[in-house]
Amino acid sequence: METQKEEIKIDKSKIRRILIVRVAKIGDVIFSTPLVRAIKKGMPGSKITYIVNEYAAPALKNNPYIDNLLVSKGDIHKLLIKEEPYDLAINLHAMGNRPAAQLVYLSGAKYRIANIGRDRDLFEQFHNIRWNYSTRDNSMIGANMNILDLLGIKYADKETEIFLTREEKRKALDYLKKRTKKKALILGLHPACDIPRNHWKNKRWAGLADRLVKEYNAAILLFQSPDEAETAEKIKNYMKEDPIIIPPMDLRGYMGLVSQCDYFFTLDSGPMHIAQALGVPVIGLFIASSPRVFFDYEKGIAVTADLKIDYKKKIPERNLEIEDVLEHFSKVIKTQKGH
Repeated sequence: METQKEEIKIDKSKIRRILIVRVAKIGDVIFSTPLVRAIKKGMPGSKITYIVNEYAAPALKNNPYIDNLLVSKGDIHKLLIKEEPYDLAINLHAMGNRPAAQLVYLSGAKYRIANIGRDRDLFEQFHNIRWNYSTRDNSMIGANMNILDLLGIKYADKETEIFLTREEKRKALDYLKKRTKKKALILGLHPACDIPRNHWKNKRWAGLADRLVKEYNAAILLFQSPDEAETAEKIKNYMKEDPIIIPPMDLRGYMGLVSQCDYFFTLDSGPMHIAQALGVPVIGLFIASSPRVFFDYEKGIAVTADLKIDYKKKIPERNLEIEDVLEHFSKVIKTQKGH
C-alpha cells in the first residue's frame, strides 16, 4: 500500500537563496518574468539566480529582479555543486524535464518546487513540493503565478518585462531615423515562425502590409530570424509598396528595433511575447493556437482564425482574412487614442 507523503510547508522567513530553472523557448522564459518580479518584491531580502538557455538569456539581461543569470551549458552542474546550497529551487518546466529536474536537485535546496507533469517518478525523485500547474482555465502566465500561493505571496500583476539600456534604445532610434520619414507610423511585422500550423499565407502578409501603408501612411518594418530570409523576400516581392527589411541580428539589437515600433503584427511565437514585454501593442494572429493560453495581455489584441470545413478535402481549415486583421487593428488604434 502506497503511503501518503507528509505535505511540506514552506517557511518563507528562512529563504534567502532562490534558484529558478527555465531552459526553454524565449516566449516561455518571458512568461516567467511576472513571477520573478513578484517573488523578489514579496521576499525583498532574497537573492535570485535564474538558469536559462543561451538563446533566451538576452531576454533576461539587465532584469533588476534577477541577481545572477546563469546559462545552462558546459559545467553548470559542477558549478551548482560547488556553490552554497540554495534554500528554494523552482523548476518551471511544467510537463517534466530531466535536465532541469537534476539542476533543481543539485541546488541542495530544502524546498524544491515542480509540477508533476507526465512523469510522477521524475517529480518524486528530484522534487518535494507540488506546483499546481494548469492551463485549462488559466493562461501560461497565470499558471506560473500559482507558485505564489505556495510561498504565501499575494497575487501580483501579470505584466511581462524586458529591460533595454538607454544605449540600446538610442542605437535602434538612430537606425530607424535614417530609414523612415519623420512622424511616420512605424509598424513592425514578423511574419514567420517555427511552427508550421501557425503560419499565415505570404500573400496575405503582403496584402496586409500594402493596406497598412495606404490607409495609415505607415512605414513597414519587415523582421526576420536568420533562417527566415526566404519568407521575408517572398513577402517583399508580393508587395506593391517598399518595406524596410530588417536583417537578422543579435537578439538585443532585434529587441531594440521592436521597442521603437508603434504597433507590432506577428503570429503566436517568440516575437509576439518580445513586443508585449517591451510595451509595444501587439496584433497577434492566432491561426491554430489559443489566445486564452498564450495572450494574457492588456495591450494589443488577439485575432483568431475561423474554423471552416473544406468538404472536398474533408478536412478542417482555419481561415483569417486581411479584413479581419485590419478591423481588429482599427479597434486597437481607437483604444490607444482614447487613452
